[in-house]
Amino acid sequence: VGRGITVDAAGRMWAAIGGDGQSHVAWWSAEDCVAGQSNDVPQNQLLAAPANTTGPSAVGADLQGKIWLAHKDSQRLVRIDPDNNFAMDAFAGTNRVYSYSDFTGVVRRLGVGRGSYVEDFQASCNAPTWTDLTWRARVPNGARLNFVAYTAQDRDKLDEASPVAVATVPGDDAPIDVGGALEAAGVAPRTFLRLRVNFVLNGENESPVLETFAMRWSCE
Repeated sequence: VGRGITVDAAGRMWAAIGGDGQSHVAWWSAEDCVAGQSNDVPQNQLLAAPANTTGPSAVGADLQGKIWLAHKDSQRLVRIDPDNNFAMDAFAGTNRVYSYSDFTGVVRRLGVGRGSYVEDFQASCNAPTWTDLTWRARVPNGARLNFVAYTAQDRDKLDEASPVAVATVPGDDAPIDVGGALEAAGVAPRTFLRLRVNFVLNGENESPVLETFAMRWSCE
C-alpha cells in the first residue's frame, strides 16, 4: 500500500510504502512511469525505515534533495540522503503526520508546532561581505520567525558550520547586517551562506507567513 507520493529534482518518484505495518519508501525513475501502466515496487529501490517505525503516511523532497518520510503511527520523522548512499536519520518527538500526501494535506500542527525553511546563497568570490537581509512577512501575535545563518567555503560543509542568529521577527526590522552578525559571533564570511528560517506558532496555532526574503553581498 502506497501513501503519499512526490518527485524530486533528480527525476525520481517516491512513495511511502507499508500501510499500517513496517515503514518503507520506494523510488522509481520518472521516465519509467507511463500513464495507465502499473509498475511493480522495485526491490532494489525499496528502503526500509528503522525497526518499529510503522504507518508511513507522507513523503516529500526538500531543496537539498533529501527525502522526508513521515508516519501516522510512529513518532518518527525519517530523513533519507540519496546523495550519500541513501543514508537514513530518524528524529523522534511529536512527529505524527496524518496527510497521506506529499505534506500538502492536513498536518497535526498541535503536535509539531514549528517548522523551518532553508535556502543557500553563493557569492561570486571567496571572501564576500554578506550585507543586507530583507524580508516581508505576516506574523500573528505570539508567533515568531527566527533567521539563522551558516557560512562555509563549500556547500557540503554548511551542515558543519556554526549557527549564527541574525534576526527575530517580531523584534528586528529589515534590513539586517548579516556580515555584522557574523563578525560579532567571530565567524569569518565564506562563499556559501545558508539561511534557515524557523517558524514558531502562537498559542492559537496560527503560523507566521514568510512572503519573500532576499540576501545581498559584496565582493569588493
